[in-house]
Amino acid sequence: MVFRPKAPRVEWITLALQTLTHKHRNLRRITVDISYSSGQHPVDGSLRQALGEETVEQWLDLDRTLVHLWEPYPILVKVRWSRDRQKKTLADYVWDLCPETMRRGLVSVDWFELG
Repeated sequence: MVFRPKAPRVEWITLALQTLTHKHRNLRRITVDISYSSGQHPVDGSLRQALGEETVEQWLDLDRTLVHLWEPYPILVKVRWSRDRQKKTLADYVWDLCPETMRRGLVSVDWFELG
């Protein structure tokens, strides 16, 4: 399952994942491709300030939902992001946005060069 949001807001991804049931046990991978170029990613300073409190809370809700899904079924979660000249790495951002899935080692981070 691949999600490609056009903006940092991810509440719709969380809602979609919450509709999954035990009948979806063949689901093995969820990819969130946030490779859009929004200019909203902070170079320095607060992620909450750059993305907004509500957006960061949506990511934390998504994080909790992914952990909840993983507990009965081993689902690989991949986050894909375009690499630019940011001072923080993708993994740093994913740690900020999805701390529990990162702590448990459930997320694979991937980036690509904008060309």
